[in-house]
Amino acid sequence: MSVIIKKLTALVKYTTPVSGDLVPIYDAATGETKAMDVDDFPGGGGGATWSFVGVRNTDVATDINTASWTAIPFGGTVDDTSADYTPATSSITVNFTGTVAVSVVVSQFMSTGSAVVGCRITKNGSVVSGVGHSHFLLAGSYPTISSANVDTVTPITSGDIIRVECLQRFNAGTVVQLVGETKVIIERRS
Repeated sequence: MSVIIKKLTALVKYTTPVSGDLVPIYDAATGETKAMDVDDFPGGGGGATWSFVGVRNTDVATDINTASWTAIPFGGTVDDTSADYTPATSSITVNFTGTVAVSVVVSQFMSTGSAVVGCRITKNGSVVSGVGHSHFLLAGSYPTISSANVDTVTPITSGDIIRVECLQRFNAGTVVQLVGETKVIIERRS
C-alpha cells in the first residue's frame, strides 16, 4: 500500500509518469478513485503516450461576438503543460503525432446589448468539432453570464495548431470573456 501512495503522491506533483507508475482514475460507475498502471492506458508505455496542457484566459477586453468566425485569445495562464505542447495567446501547437482530445469552455459576459455566441475548435484552420452555444445573453438583465462548451477527439501531426473560434449567432452586442474562466485542455490519447 505504501508503494501505491508513494507513486500517487509523486504524480500529484505533476511529474511525467513512467512505465510502472500508478495514476489516479475516477470511476464514474462506482464513484471511487482507483489506481491504474500507466502501462494499461491505450498505447501503454507510460509517459511517452500520455500528456496534457491546460490554459486559461487573461484577456477580458476582446469582443468575441464577431460577424465571422474569429480565433479568440484564450491563453495567458498556463496551468499545466509538457514539451508536447507550445501554448500561445490564441493557439496551442502540438509537438507530436498521434490523437488528442480537446475540451473547451468559453466564458461569456454580455457587456452591451443582447447576443448568443457560438464556439468551435479548429486544427490548422479547418473545423474539427461541432459548435457549442451560450444561452441568450442580455446586458443589464438576467442572464448576463454564460458559457459555450465543445470538445472533440482528432488525429494530430506534429506542428498542428489548435485554435478556438467564436461567432455571433444572434444580435451584435459586445460579449467579452471573464478572466480565468475560459479554459482549453488538450490531452494526448495516443
